[in-house]
Amino acid sequence: MIKNCRFTLLFFVMALLNAQEYRASLLGLVTDSSGAAITNASIKVTNIESGVAATSTTNNEGSYLIPFLIPGRYSLTVENRPDSRPSSGARSSSA
Repeated sequence: MIKNCRFTLLFFVMALLNAQEYRASLLGLVTDSSGAAITNASIKVTNIESGVAATSTTNNEGSYLIPFLIPGRYSLTVENRPDSRPSSGARSSSA
C-alpha cells in the first residue's frame, strides 16, 4: 500500500511540473495627467510578429487585464472612448 501511495504522489508531482504555464498576462492601470483613473478605455495589444491582437477595457479603477499572451514582442494601444471618464478618488501607487 505504501509503495502505491508513493507512485501516486510522484505521478501527481510530475503532472504539476508538466502543467507550467508559458503564456503571460498583461496587467495595467490607465490614468490621466492628474493621476485619476480612466474608466472604460479600450486597450489593444498586438503581437508584432504574428499580428494577433487581444483587447480589454479598463474597469472603474482604471485597471485592465489581458491574459494568455504567447511570448513575443507586442505593441500596446490605449484609446479613450467617448464614454471614458476620469474616476474620482482612484490613484495609482508604487510598492
